[in-house]
Amino acid sequence: MADVFVILRIIFICGALASAQKCTPTFQNALVTVSGSVPTFTRRVSGCINSKSLGVRNNNRITIEVRNQAIDALNRAAVSDIQVEELHIIHNHIQMIKEGAFLNLPILRMLYLDNNHLTSLERYSFEGLPSLRGIYLRHNSINAIFANTFVNLPSLSMLFLDNNNLKTFNQNWFSSTPELKWLLLDDNQITFIGMAAFQDLPSLESLGFEGNKLSHIHPDAFHGLPQLSELILGKNQLSSFNIQLKELPNLYRLGINQNRFTHIPISVFDVVRNSLKEIWIYSNPLQCSCVDEFVIWGEKYNIEVRWKCEDREIYCLLPLSGETDCAKRGESEFNATYIDLFQSECLVL
Repeated sequence: MADVFVILRIIFICGALASAQKCTPTFQNALVTVSGSVPTFTRRVSGCINSKSLGVRNNNRITIEVRNQAIDALNRAAVSDIQVEELHIIHNHIQMIKEGAFLNLPILRMLYLDNNHLTSLERYSFEGLPSLRGIYLRHNSINAIFANTFVNLPSLSMLFLDNNNLKTFNQNWFSSTPELKWLLLDDNQITFIGMAAFQDLPSLESLGFEGNKLSHIHPDAFHGLPQLSELILGKNQLSSFNIQLKELPNLYRLGINQNRFTHIPISVFDVVRNSLKEIWIYSNPLQCSCVDEFVIWGEKYNIEVRWKCEDREIYCLLPLSGETDCAKRGESEFNATYIDLFQSECLVL
């Protein structure tokens, strides 16, 4: 009996030590605001954020906000063991998220990490959060994301990575994220989208690459996306359109505005005309005959074609040769001064 007591005592002590060591201090006298099912209050926290440090019961469903604090990194168990539904850690100076920074947060639905100083995302930065639906990482300086950064997130449906410094996209960032529907990568530095780049994310419905540096997209880049309804590729450097749209039977909205297209054969859109309801082609140096074809085609099939900038008189070009057919022509066949005009911002109603 005494031996059993000793063993139980050792287990208890080891468990207590493990619990004490689980939290690697992250916060130093940080101001934390709590709201939700409790009256709103603020508290200074050092160490980690959990139900004990905030003085809340585990049956309280709360929102936590940490804003404008001096935080270099989110260490292990930075936020843990608490019934938080929304977590806002924004406008801080966070440069790194360590593995296990978010532990035992069973009802966390939305995680906001916007406007920090993150430069990379390490493996398992976001793992095992069963209720998490959205992650916001906007306006950081992220230039690298390692494989298996987003792991075992069965409810994740929204990921916002816009306004960072990413140069590539790789679907190996994800593992066991079957419900991801919205992926926003606007305003990064991505130059290329490879073959079947999203086939491991078959639930995608909206995909945004606006404001990158895309100059080439593999024809089969969007293979395996039967649910995709919105594809936004505006404000890039694309000059030829050869995307296999037959891979996108539910495409509803396509944005290819503000690129460098001088010619797009209208026939490539016939495979999606039953699903397509909006196409944005404005602010491309398209030949006037090509624009006319788009407008007529849109009217015929009841598809909204947004083709004109309201604050700009020039909305199409004629080739130097004077020919008026909609044919494939390079930029050298047009007045370079007018080509450059199409790269500026414009007003579209």
